[in-house]
Amino acid sequence: EGHRDQQSKDEMLGVTINTVILLVLLRYGGYLSKETPYGAGLSPQEVKLARVMVHLQEGLRYNLHTVMEVVSTNMSGLSMPQLRETGSALFPSLLLLNHSCDTNTLRLNVNGNQVMMVAKRSIKAGEEISDNYGIHHLSFTLEERQERLHKGFAFCCWCQACQKDFPRMKSLRTQLPEEVEDKYDKMMEE
Repeated sequence: EGHRDQQSKDEMLGVTINTVILLVLLRYGGYLSKETPYGAGLSPQEVKLARVMVHLQEGLRYNLHTVMEVVSTNMSGLSMPQLRETGSALFPSLLLLNHSCDTNTLRLNVNGNQVMMVAKRSIKAGEEISDNYGIHHLSFTLEERQERLHKGFAFCCWCQACQKDFPRMKSLRTQLPEEVEDKYDKMMEE
């Protein structure tokens, strides 16, 4: 999905400029027909290629996935793994999954260039399998999630976490018994 209907004129112009630059580079690199001299109009082959390039650029904006690696730490006990971003990738099968702020899967990068989806909980027959686009209900308020998803992905989320306004981790901690919260705080400091 490229959300062309929601692009500003400046965004459309940027995609067009990128396409023209790529076409010129392909011409100079000898990848396109030698019949079309520099400065001439586009050949039928180049028009077709330009359409594909525009489509790919629009799709990449909304469908790139961050590739992360786990960084080893000396932390013991209950802790979140430390992650480091190593790049971005386009995984065609992931394009089929919709976002949920409380997704039923976990996306793992394996072998450097592959992705594996693992169920985080039981998924009922007929239930949609979802992915999280990096905006989770434990980290952001409903308003923050809606704003980030609309700005970054051009849609308004209405998953269960949004419909029921699931609490953030910060507010969940205040509902824990005091000794559990103290232990959690101590482990996070370590």
